[in-house]
Amino acid sequence: GMDRLEVLFLSSNELSGGIPSSIHTLSNSLEQLYLSDNDLDGEVPDAICQLTKLEVLFLDENELSGELPSCIGELTKLRQLYLFSNRLSGRIPSEIEQMTSLEELGLEDNNFSGRVNNGICSIGLTEFWADCNGEVTCPTGCCSTCCNSVGVCS
Repeated sequence: GMDRLEVLFLSSNELSGGIPSSIHTLSNSLEQLYLSDNDLDGEVPDAICQLTKLEVLFLDENELSGELPSCIGELTKLRQLYLFSNRLSGRIPSEIEQMTSLEELGLEDNNFSGRVNNGICSIGLTEFWADCNGEVTCPTGCCSTCCNSVGVCS
């Protein structure tokens, strides 16, 4: 079966529909999941939070919407989380502060709003991109790159 699958690379494959909740069946082995640059829509399912061995999660450049599940904080081995260029909304979950292995967090070009929780700033991210020249408020020195509503970043 798929119980030894460590890397699933499906970027740029014109995939459509939602991320299946059955993704959790890969939780025993999956370390890297690449779904960038597809036509995936709907919400990020809670089932993704069961992939506790994940070190890399790329869901960028899709049509994902809704709020990010708060259980995302359970992905404590994650080093890279790319969610940029989607239609995600709501607050950036404070539970991200539990992801103490996280190095790169890409949340820009979405519809997030509100203030970034100080706890997220203290986990030692090397790169943190957000729409902090738009609807997102970043504490001083927290976000490494700030973007505005038309995708211009500085």
